Amino acid sequence: MSPRRFLCLVWCVSVLTASNDSLQGQAPPLPNPNPTLPPVSNSTPPPLPPPSVPPVPAVQPTGSAPPAVSPPPVPPAPNPALILPPPPLPLLAQPSSAPSAAEIQRLTPIVEVWRAGALSPQVPLRHGRYVAPAFIADNQPVMVRLQFDPLARGKTVVVRPGKGAILDPPTEVLQVRPTGECVVTVRLLENAPRAHLTFHCGGLMTTLPLSRNSLAKVQANENATAAGAR
Repeated sequence: MSPRRFLCLVWCVSVLTASNDSLQGQAPPLPNPNPTLPPVSNSTPPPLPPPSVPPVPAVQPTGSAPPAVSPPPVPPAPNPALILPPPPLPLLAQPSSAPSAAEIQRLTPIVEVWRAGALSPQVPLRHGRYVAPAFIADNQPVMVRLQFDPLARGKTVVVRPGKGAILDPPTEVLQVRPTGECVVTVRLLENAPRAHLTFHCGGLMTTLPLSRNSLAKVQANENATAAGAR
């Protein structure tokens, strides 16, 4: 090999070595500031549910008075037992025509007044629609018996006590029994000297006066009935 070729070969080797060393001393390449992102899917994610917000209590304005609290209701005081008035009396039926003599006799009762323990009643004499007074000796009730004709059975009899007379029990509407009789109990008001009862039946009226008297007078009237006096 000639000296000239040898020198050229050495120079080439040295150039290649220097070039290699220069490449190794260079810094590595910087990363790309705008990297390529993977493609985004076109599917829309489902909407999120709205967050639940707890209700906010109402705030009273500052300085306002709190609502007034009414006291509990006080139960009413118990009322005493009320005494109910007796039912109203039925209206008296007015006859459409004058009753016949037979109807008057059938609806005109015989009146008897019975004292407790007596053997016979007082039977006051009748004077038209009035009868003679019956006597009562004390404040004990007496029984008044009306004897109608048995054909008057089922008829209604309305009893109206006058001032000083008390029905005991307070039965003011009677009905004639199949035997033709009906009964009511009455007593005189304390210290009442007299009173009366009025009976209405079929448009006819009978009034019985009651008078306070001695027990001897009461027994005399009872004895007169027993002896057959009318």
